[in-house]
Amino acid sequence: MKHFIRALLTASVVSGVLAYQTLRGRKKRAFPAPESLIREPSLREGRIVPLERVPNFRDFGGYPTTDGRYVRRGLLYRSGALADLSEQDVAVLRKLGIKLVCDLRTDLEAQEAPDVPLEGVMLWRLPVIQQEESAVKARTFLFDRHRLDQVMIQTYQTFVRDKAPIFGAAIARFADPANLPAVFHCSAGKDRTGILAALLLGALGVSDELIIADYTLSNLYYEAFRKSLEPQEHRLRALRLSLDDLQPMLVSDPVYLEAALKAIREECGSIERYLVEKAGVSAETLAKLREIFLSPSPA
Repeated sequence: MKHFIRALLTASVVSGVLAYQTLRGRKKRAFPAPESLIREPSLREGRIVPLERVPNFRDFGGYPTTDGRYVRRGLLYRSGALADLSEQDVAVLRKLGIKLVCDLRTDLEAQEAPDVPLEGVMLWRLPVIQQEESAVKARTFLFDRHRLDQVMIQTYQTFVRDKAPIFGAAIARFADPANLPAVFHCSAGKDRTGILAALLLGALGVSDELIIADYTLSNLYYEAFRKSLEPQEHRLRALRLSLDDLQPMLVSDPVYLEAALKAIREECGSIERYLVEKAGVSAETLAKLREIFLSPSPA
């Protein structure tokens, strides 16, 4: 998100007076409270892994599937960036037995805030987007901030339509037990991470209702996301913006992920067909993924 603000400032300089005139007279827009977007707050129980300096770290497993099985716990975790791990946090990850960290951030994000190295843990860089794509998004926001929620919907749809092979590569890596337990993350652990989690859960047979409910748990960390941007607030004021204007980018609104799932089904009919036809995940790999991650009983 800090990189988005930088891109926003760059776009405003390039756009000059036009940007100033566009933003000058706009009224504030009211958004729903982040906590109102959480579909099932009870799902956090037994899933949240409390870390001192990293938000949104939680177990991927524990969900029932539509065929009566359960996603195993303790194999895969989703998180925000691991750049600020404390010594205690490192000890927690060591206890979890993490073998692989999959970093979905851009190269610039990873360079400026690298994950803390973990002894014996492989760090796998798998950028979902490039920095220039963030710049395009910033220019869109600059002139259309009152439609940022629509921009987010379009971003999610673009992710699933254009980035399928990247998500497929991650799923194939997680289908190898030699890489588990593993953790995957982006910056906040909600957008790029949220889509990958949705695809994995869908491949395992978890219902859309639970997939979306899991996604909205990131709203538990809204205040942490917002606080992390407070040092950049003076830069936003130069554009007559505030952190409140960025709320659609800081929340996990169910409509974003619903739009992505709808795009998948409109194009391919199902998540499984999408993964095979668009993401390059073989049927054998999907079978292996289910063998590893599914259990006949909750555990």
